[in-house]
Parts: sequence; structure tokens; C-alpha cells
Amino acid sequence: MPLENIEWSVFVPKSMAVAEWEGTLDPESPLGLLTESFDLNTLLSRDSVALNAQKEKAEKLLELGNTFADRGDPQAARRALESAYELSKFDIDFNEDARVQLDNLKVQQTMVGLTSWRNQAFSNVAEGGGEPARIE
Repeated sequence: MPLENIEWSVFVPKSMAVAEWEGTLDPESPLGLLTESFDLNTLLSRDSVALNAQKEKAEKLLELGNTFADRGDPQAARRALESAYELSKFDIDFNEDARVQLDNLKVQQTMVGLTSWRNQAFSNVAEGGGEPARIE
């Protein structure tokens, strides 16, 4: 698959500079010209902002998953809870909450499926269909 419209960010500390550029990618700015300087605190601050945004998105997905579950849409609830779980791996407590809710939903879906299967099997017997099917 061809790679097109790729944007790379190369961070270079103030004490260093890019002397030479090789490869098939063309830099947007001339070599040696940094469009933005940074330090460790700036980088950590950006990470913190990005993680907070990711956590907010995970919280909204968790809430959405619970809303879907309350409305009786287990597939949509499962997708939302799985997304919340995946997005929150950096926050151990929130991730555990999302995992527990997802597991509870999976157990509930399994119970509904087994109950439906059992009711169908016994309705076949009541209609003269013979023995109920057995799971072995």
C-alpha cells in the first residue's frame, strides 16, 4: 500500500541541530530551522493534555455504553465499553471499572443467549419435537 500525505514530527533539543537530511521524505522547513522549540516540561505537559483528552473520551464512551445497555442495545453497548477499555489503559482505576462493566455485559449477554436457547429447546419438546437438545 503506498504511503501518501504522511506528516512526521522530529523533535531536536535546542543544543542540537539537523545537519543533513537523507531519504525519500522532504522536510517542510529548511534544515536547521526549528519551527518550535521545546523542553522536557513542554513535552510532559503535551503528554498530560493528550492523556486527559483521551480519558475524557473514554469516560464519554463508558457513559454511552451504559446508556446503550439501559436502552436494550447490547451490541452498541459492548462496542462502546470495549472502546472505553482500550482508551483507558494508562489509567489503572478507570480501566478496571471499564473492564468490570464490559465483563458484566458479556455475562449478561451470555445468560440471555443461553436462556433463549433453553426456551427454544423446551418449546420444541412441548410441540412434540422430542427430547431437548443437550450440550456436551
